[in-house]
Amino acid sequence: MSLSPQKAAKRLVRASLYNPRLIALARTLLRPFPALEDEARVLAYRLKKLGRNIPAPLTPEQLCQTRLNSSPEGYTPQLLFDVSELALRDVHTGIQRVVRSLLGEMLRNPPVGYRIYPVRSNVDGQIVYAHQFTAAFRGHPDTEGGIFR
Repeated sequence: MSLSPQKAAKRLVRASLYNPRLIALARTLLRPFPALEDEARVLAYRLKKLGRNIPAPLTPEQLCQTRLNSSPEGYTPQLLFDVSELALRDVHTGIQRVVRSLLGEMLRNPPVGYRIYPVRSNVDGQIVYAHQFTAAFRGHPDTEGGIFR
């Protein structure tokens, strides 16, 4: 059975709105921001009210089938990996060490059907591909003046 992208999106929203683990995570993350937490609560209420006729969540097989049917031929989805802090300053301790380790593993063994692209924020706050950082990380330094781009 093949689902349209709209039906797949509705099922994903429904699964998210009623997932107790996701709700607990959102509450934990939003706790320091009471105004934002209130807005999220109102939005979730409105989405639930609008989506009472949303079908049950998709199974992993249905999600995979939907992705395969809705993607243009030859398209491979991307997973973007934020390396902004590493590209700016890598002191090889704490979270930077963890991110470096995760990035290395993801680049060596990307999830089936996905491409991994390290990204960073630029001075304007835009997310850009971190091509030079990735080259240096993989051992092919392609830097200009020691600054990663």
